[in-house]
Amino acid sequence: RAASGEDTSRGVPPQPSKASVLPHYLVFPLHRPYASVREDRTNVEVEGDTRLRFMINSRTWRNSWLLQVILTDNGWVRVPAERANWDLWWCAGQANTRAIRELLPSQRVNKFPKSSTLTLKAYLHYTVAEAAGRWGAEHFAFMPETYVLPTELEEFEAARAACDPKQVWIVKPYAAYCGRGIFLLNNTGKLSSEVIEDRAVVSRYLERPYLINGLKFDMRIYVLVTSWHPLVIYLHSNGLVRFATEPYSLDGSLEKRNMHITNYTLNKRSSNFKASAAVDDDGTGSKWTLDALRAHLLADVGEARSQTVWAAVDDLVVKTCLAAEPSTQQSFEKYVPEAVRAQPHAGCFQLFGFDVMLDADLKPWLLEVNLDPALGTDSPLDFKVKSAMLTDALNLIGIEGTGGAAGHFRTPAHAAMENTPRLSPEGVREWRARAQVDGERARSRDGSWRRLLPGPGGDRYAPFFETGRDLNFLDYDP
Repeated sequence: RAASGEDTSRGVPPQPSKASVLPHYLVFPLHRPYASVREDRTNVEVEGDTRLRFMINSRTWRNSWLLQVILTDNGWVRVPAERANWDLWWCAGQANTRAIRELLPSQRVNKFPKSSTLTLKAYLHYTVAEAAGRWGAEHFAFMPETYVLPTELEEFEAARAACDPKQVWIVKPYAAYCGRGIFLLNNTGKLSSEVIEDRAVVSRYLERPYLINGLKFDMRIYVLVTSWHPLVIYLHSNGLVRFATEPYSLDGSLEKRNMHITNYTLNKRSSNFKASAAVDDDGTGSKWTLDALRAHLLADVGEARSQTVWAAVDDLVVKTCLAAEPSTQQSFEKYVPEAVRAQPHAGCFQLFGFDVMLDADLKPWLLEVNLDPALGTDSPLDFKVKSAMLTDALNLIGIEGTGGAAGHFRTPAHAAMENTPRLSPEGVREWRARAQVDGERARSRDGSWRRLLPGPGGDRYAPFFETGRDLNFLDYDP
């Protein structure tokens, strides 16, 4: 993956280019094999400014050890959470807006402020519903019918009264994760006052899922947003497929969680769970890669229908982000310092985990969007997908280094700004957008992230942008 052909094997320190008088983008080569490394990479900070520093506020190193290994392999050092002299902050959970207000132009953080508009189940429902009401329900009909309790209890009871008595609903706690507290409810079943008072999200259950070997599954799709204005969305070419561990049926089986809930944390405890011992096991166990699912779909339904499925997934991702764009951009402008926003990068970027399920007609449905997609590595397939995904993401966002840092370097596109005539404020604004979007696109070509927006056919999304979002319509590199 090195841009200049240097030796990227483990233990050989990469060297900066000769043009180190200008800032450079670090290039992260993909070291192998990460599967053999499981130790904590929490380092003691060295003196001086020769090392780039990252800060992770995760409660346990096991939640982020793969990221730590990638960074430390490339000369970075971890600093304590209370220190402010970091270059990259990998934030677990929502980023504190006070910390965002204190961002320096040289610092990067992996969260946008207030991104809960996408990642809390209730807020996601409100966000997409508002977009559907504004732009037309037919354009945003990719989420199951949903109600937030107790706020929409009256509407939910009215919907139940109008439904087939055999209709099934799925009930999820308001802010739980890892499958905790989820259960299925018959249309005539009674919701306890405790569930209602604790707040819950109730959705129409997808009763006719597309099955593989008689099992339900969902897809974890990795989405990287690097800017909200212009809206820049990337989708990683690979992802994970998580299977339920009991054959699917609706006949008197609503209490069987391992049949109906595809959450990996839940199903890996099942005696029916089939672990993958090697990468060659892809497509046979209880967890696949997205590549294996693509191959299965191609064999099962043919190329034309497969292409339709993946195009619909792309559309779902773009429209979900479009629905959130007004509020997230408003928060970005409110909390991110102007000096950071003036850089040829947004200061913030965010990796989302979109959970998507196919129904029997191969229509993709959005189940939820994860704030912190799991970086754990329980299997060789996790290593394969997540190491490439993280490394390519670090390369794409374009972290700047200097000649004293241990890392490969690539001269940034915006270095050309040194030789351009003085621009008007509007010209600088457009230059900043082009430098970010085109620079990220150039760096993405070495990896596996595919840009959805701006992109081919992106004009069809023009009606869904807020007025005044002119940077979305500049002529960017394809």
